[in-house]
Amino acid sequence: MADESGTAYTPDTHGDSNLISNSTQNNNLIGKETEEPKESIPPPQVTFPNGGLVAWLNREFLSEHSPSQISWIGSVQVFLQFFLAPISGRLTDNGYFNHLLLFSSILLVFSMFMLSLAHPHHYYEVFLPQALGQGIAMGCMFLPSVTILAQYFSVRRSIVMGLGVSG
Repeated sequence: MADESGTAYTPDTHGDSNLISNSTQNNNLIGKETEEPKESIPPPQVTFPNGGLVAWLNREFLSEHSPSQISWIGSVQVFLQFFLAPISGRLTDNGYFNHLLLFSSILLVFSMFMLSLAHPHHYYEVFLPQALGQGIAMGCMFLPSVTILAQYFSVRRSIVMGLGVSG
């Protein structure tokens, strides 16, 4: 017996009716499997280096460079951030805060995009956007953004400055 959807009703040994599709009836025999069991292949083990970004740079992305060379990337970035603080502070005092913030925001986003396009084992492709690009952008953005808060608060200025520095 079959209805218009193509499913057949077959009685079982107890007299009840079970709904069995035509494809199940044709492909499987009761009590027998038609397919041989497949060998299970374990998934590949993915190991992440313990130590964050620096460990990943050492082990995977810039593996042929020494840790000393890799540490120059972050060192130059932090140096530029604080080295450019007097220059960006002077520009902020002269009224160029909006221009400085716009320039540094565009440079920071551009540097991050360029860093995402860097190829493994190309040191200069990591150094230029991260050390130079992000260092200059953060040097032009960090100090003016923190110091401008002091102009708008006369009470609890130290709390406001602390919140500004912490982000």
